[in-house]
Amino acid sequence: MPDAEQTSTLSADSDVLDDGTSSPTTKRTRTALKRTRKSARLAGGPAATKSEASVILTLMNRIAKLENFAITLSSKFEAQERLIKKLTSPTLPPTPALAAIPPSKKRTCALYADIVKSDPLATQVSARLELASSLRTLDEKSVVAVLENVPDNLQ
Repeated sequence: MPDAEQTSTLSADSDVLDDGTSSPTTKRTRTALKRTRKSARLAGGPAATKSEASVILTLMNRIAKLENFAITLSSKFEAQERLIKKLTSPTLPPTPALAAIPPSKKRTCALYADIVKSDPLATQVSARLELASSLRTLDEKSVVAVLENVPDNLQ
């Protein structure tokens, strides 16, 4: 049964129609309702449909599939990590740096020995060399002590 408003619009439209056409000659203006938060609250929200249960079930199925997919991916990831650990060779123990090993004083260059024999100032140079090397070792010890947060022992 049509409302009173619909019947009035039908009669108004029928007045506008020409005899030979089925469409109105003037354009009917519609005023859009301005939706505000208040009007949305008063409207009561979306109408409940029977398909909501089916939508919920499909979403739950998707969630279950995604959870299973995540579990399989994590198991594959763990298996690949184990394979990588198995294939990589164990690292060798760290070797001391060559700079940390003091050079042996017994081995000297033959050229240096010839210079020492022919030049009397070579003894002074060798003494200064020994002093410089001892100062360098003291400096290295103090740097290591600072880095390792150990009290500095300069003995």
